[in-house]
Amino acid sequence: FQFTFIVYLASRLDTTRTKKSHEKEGVEYNFVSKQSFEIDVQHNKFVEHGEYKENLYGTSLEAIQSVMSKNKVCLVDVVPEAVKHLRTAEFKPYVVFVKPLVSEKKKNSPASLLTEEIFVPLDEEQQEMVNSAAFIEEQYGHLIDTVLVKEDLHSACSQLKTILEKLNTDCFWVPVSWVKL
Repeated sequence: FQFTFIVYLASRLDTTRTKKSHEKEGVEYNFVSKQSFEIDVQHNKFVEHGEYKENLYGTSLEAIQSVMSKNKVCLVDVVPEAVKHLRTAEFKPYVVFVKPLVSEKKKNSPASLLTEEIFVPLDEEQQEMVNSAAFIEEQYGHLIDTVLVKEDLHSACSQLKTILEKLNTDCFWVPVSWVKL
């Protein structure tokens, strides 16, 4: 009888925004100066970076490496383009695409006593989600190991936990360049 424990830890983002009173350095974010952030961008130290409300945010390679050095599974939420940079022998990522569950809604016709169903078309936001998911699968599908369809937060977390547990016990294919012979 054996218990398996997998320890997960999310990487922390670097940001140039001002620390809020309830935040602690290195817990919610790594707070850095704009100059330091921009130098790190020039030296390709980020997997991804961007600007939001005039502040810079980024996922650094160092943050991911720090989690991995503690023998923990590093969870990162990145834009699809960043997966190309992570798909290396150093990181050996297992890429899970969390796809939204969006479908036309069915409703019964009020004018009919029969259970005649009418499909209500997707609204603009839902259609954009469908289009974005299709684009990601088309452009980055070759980098995705598993597609998780998010029905609700609880089921998505449960599915993700199952996927991560299987990674600890099951065999799966990796590029030959990741294998040390």
